Amino acid sequence: MKKILLVLAIILTNVSLGQIWFDIGAKGGIGGTAPVNSNILNSDPDNYQIFQGAKLSYMYGFKIGINFNPIHSITPEINFSTLKPMYSSTVIEIPTFTYTQIPIVYRKNSDNGGYVEIGPQISILKSVTVGENNITENFVKNTYDIVVGGGQYIGGSSALGFNLGFRASMPLVDINADKTDRGYSMYTPVDINDYSYKPYRNIFVSIILEVNLNFGYLQHGPNCHPGTRFKLF
Repeated sequence: MKKILLVLAIILTNVSLGQIWFDIGAKGGIGGTAPVNSNILNSDPDNYQIFQGAKLSYMYGFKIGINFNPIHSITPEINFSTLKPMYSSTVIEIPTFTYTQIPIVYRKNSDNGGYVEIGPQISILKSVTVGENNITENFVKNTYDIVVGGGQYIGGSSALGFNLGFRASMPLVDINADKTDRGYSMYTPVDINDYSYKPYRNIFVSIILEVNLNFGYLQHGPNCHPGTRFKLF
């Protein structure tokens, strides 16, 4: 996490500042969540089936864009995600995760309206359920994630614009809380004698529609009234 923030800081120190402006936006996305666990991936297909069933994950949220110039910007967000890992099992029921997620991404824009983005994210676990059962205590409450993505401007006006893109995020740590529990909430071995614990993560990949509204900018005052002022568009 610290290394990611350091990289973002280095990028910003090399950015030439123009007139700084701000936009606000809302976004929503739908996609799939894949399990990253070698026990599941290497298991007998009679017991665990990867990418089986129409289990769609989704998110929605809000953002503030801090635009340093037409190319470079930083985007803090708050998102609400429901993740449903895309595998089925004859051994266990697959849980559903709900998170509040706070990414801060660096976005590099191109002249044709495209962009790429990368940054860290804090995920705050709200609940993990299996049917009517709550098993939240089996998982770590907060994780640090890596977020990467990209997209394209698809239409709008000078003030209001729409972007269509994709994003992938994954925790940098094992999300099982108790490693002595052997991760049975996500994987239960058929043969306990042929088993060793492996870390578990969810990777969430989604298609995202984003709407942005330019709402204000910073303006330097004249010599007789020095200072910087915020003005609405």
